[in-house]
This record gives sequence, C-alpha cells and structure tokens, in this order.
Amino acid sequence: MVSATQLSLREADSEVATIALVGTPLDDAVSTLSEVLGEPRSSDLEAASCVRAQTAWAWGDTTRIGTPDIHTDDGTLSFGTNETAVATSDGRSVRIETLTGEAVGDSVAALDAAFDATVKDDFATAPDRELLSIVYDLVRNPQVREGDYRPYGASVFSERGVIASIIGPNEIKSDC
Repeated sequence: MVSATQLSLREADSEVATIALVGTPLDDAVSTLSEVLGEPRSSDLEAASCVRAQTAWAWGDTTRIGTPDIHTDDGTLSFGTNETAVATSDGRSVRIETLTGEAVGDSVAALDAAFDATVKDDFATAPDRELLSIVYDLVRNPQVREGDYRPYGASVFSERGVIASIIGPNEIKSDC
C-alpha cells in the first residue's frame, strides 16, 4: 500500500516490507526493497527545467524509489509504479495498491467519486485523453490562487478511466 508517508508491500494479508517515505535514507530503503524484490537497477537524473537531480532505483519494469524530485518535499523519498504487482526475489507477487485497494489497471471511478475537485487535476488542456490525477492521501492542500489548489500526498494518475500509475507522495497541479 502506498500512502503519503509510507510504502507497505503486502502479499495477500502478510506484510512483506514497510518503508517510511519521510526521513528514511535512500540507501536503507533500497536495502529493504532489495531483500524482498531482488537486485535493482539504478539511474541518475540530471537537473533540468522543473527537474532536480535525482538518484532512483527500480525493480520490475517501472516500480521505483528515489531521492526527492521537484514535486516531493525535502527529506521524503519519491515512489512510483506503473505496475499492478512486482515479483519478489523468491518468485512471489506483491500487489501495489492505494489505501483502499486500487491498483494499476483498475478503474479510477471509486476514487473519483470519493474525492472533491480540490484534490484532482483533470488536465483540462487535454480533454481528449481523459486524464485524471487524484491525491487520495492528502498531506496538505494550499490554495495558490482563487479556486486553484495544489494538493500534496499519495496520488493516482489515470487515463481513460483506468489507473496508470500510483505515486507517493507528490504534488499535483504544479506550475511545471
């Protein structure tokens, strides 16, 4: 499960690993995940417009954890996945979910119905793509302009009604 402050990998009802996303050094998080998921791949991103230099480690195809990015508070690890589940080093499958059980590939409808517009971004500039981001575990939601909010917490991104990624924590509706 991905929350705004914690990543909990579970297999059925058993917790396989837990990592605090706030205050845990990246090396410790990578070590814990490596014990469960096996050897990761690493990558370094250079700073650019709206991107701060970042080191990230990945398992599976697209499940990654890294140092803070431009949308993550300092001292907080960035986490994201575009996968429903990741294989463990001993062949088990760990499903990655929101706090209410949704995973990549599931419908976003229940989350869309559960939250108000102040924690959503419907990408109005690209209506034909049917994009939607929702912060489902809110840390803060400052109003940056009249009627315009910048929610921060664990979120999902969906396209055409289907969850495409789970990210925690991050800011949506950024100026970048």
